[in-house]
Amino acid sequence: MTFRVRRAGGSLLLPALFCWVPGAAHAQQWTVDLAAGRAVYDPVATHIGSTSASLGVRYDDGTRRWLYLSGGSDFGSQGLRWGAGGVGGRPQLRVGGASLGVNLSADLYAYSESGYDDPTLGVHVVDPGGTGVTLQALPSVVVQRGMVQAEAYAGGLRSMTGSSGVQESVNGFDGGARVAVTPRAGVQVGALARYLRFPEGGYPYLGTSASYAVGPGTVWAFGGRWLTELLDSPRTGYGIGGRVAVARGTEVQASWQQEASDPVYLNPARRTWSLRVSQAIGRAAPRALPAPVSIPVSGSGPVAIRIPASEASAPPSVLGDFTGWKPVAMARVGDFWEVRLPIAPGVHHYGFRRADGSFFIPGSLPKTDDGMGGESAVLVVS
Repeated sequence: MTFRVRRAGGSLLLPALFCWVPGAAHAQQWTVDLAAGRAVYDPVATHIGSTSASLGVRYDDGTRRWLYLSGGSDFGSQGLRWGAGGVGGRPQLRVGGASLGVNLSADLYAYSESGYDDPTLGVHVVDPGGTGVTLQALPSVVVQRGMVQAEAYAGGLRSMTGSSGVQESVNGFDGGARVAVTPRAGVQVGALARYLRFPEGGYPYLGTSASYAVGPGTVWAFGGRWLTELLDSPRTGYGIGGRVAVARGTEVQASWQQEASDPVYLNPARRTWSLRVSQAIGRAAPRALPAPVSIPVSGSGPVAIRIPASEASAPPSVLGDFTGWKPVAMARVGDFWEVRLPIAPGVHHYGFRRADGSFFIPGSLPKTDDGMGGESAVLVVS
């Protein structure tokens, strides 16, 4: 059996804010983040930890593309300095009610030599600096059905590290499925099943999460466990956090969590807290969010959906959550393509398909982000 070597120096003193993944940034917006955090390694020793400050900038364009660059330093005498950067995106193709794509990402990091006094052993421990790169390519499919969104993905990753002149690299498999349910506005619950595999064996994971947004604020919680003996205890991770918009473009976020060891970086488990202030810079690219079409109906009578005949040279089809995302043919009625369907009261997402199979939304209809990197029309039946 092959085992990867854990480099305790780098993994012990890297701060809690090392993994600067894109957060809830504004759509198509540059954001500057100033943060402070602390990590305590209870399974190793309660006196070993790091308190750090960091500064970063990130750009997020929904699920399509993102990038970040950040750096930080330890508050104490450990001498740790670090930097991280990454870029990623999801090229995709919309097929009916599904989004097919590939999640691509590249993350790079580097950290300096540092040290700390271990009073238990009575020695000064010096940790060598190091560098690392992680590359991922995960083909995925995302499906939205009413209040439920599901994603399945599977692909490969490559992790490369270097420290004290020693270079290591490993290839792994990363696959899983996640489901998110939005039972009502502002409330979302989710579940994740994940499986990582490296030369030494497999790492299955099960987790859950919940979030609640109201007004300018959002709170969330999560929990999960690695179901393997290959990782040191504790193998359960959990945490809580929240963020609030305090001014136009300004957001404050705080979180606390118990982090389990990660199979990719093989860092020891730790407790972390962080406080971050984010400021959007520049002007966000506008996103079309007009008022949806509202149709009052009485009883259970059919709802007429029509578009100008000039939108399609041959009979198109309509598909949406009210059809189970299955296309229903439309017929020519004067200067319009029309179909009448029984649609229950509520908010519905839908679109149209031409005879050649292409998905489209007429410019005369309001559009909104469908949460999968595309757009859909919105219909309110009351």
